Amino acid sequence: MHSGFPALRAELPMNIRLRKSRRDRGEAVAADVERVVTAWSTTRAEHGTGGPYLFGAWCLADAFFAPVVTRFVTYDVALDGSAAEYRDAVLAHEPLVEWSRLAETEGHPLPDYDAMT
Repeated sequence: MHSGFPALRAELPMNIRLRKSRRDRGEAVAADVERVVTAWSTTRAEHGTGGPYLFGAWCLADAFFAPVVTRFVTYDVALDGSAAEYRDAVLAHEPLVEWSRLAETEGHPLPDYDAMT
């Protein structure tokens, strides 16, 4: 995530506290989203039969994709099938639940990120 998916990172910056309406964010973002969804679906189909995560049990790959999951929630990216199931499993993972809860309680503003459309 640190060097891949450049359109997704540029156009959908991470802000757990923010909620934006679904809208077309351009072809480059759509292509990055499709790459992510394909990676999730393929990995889960081939390796994730033992649980709800990419390789069944929670692992580092899921931690790396957690910020992508939160971006998809923030910007209301439509997901279905196994991608939606994976998103929901990551969102329900207790450490991520706690991280999100703590983010919600932070009092400092994020004006540059909040202003993103």
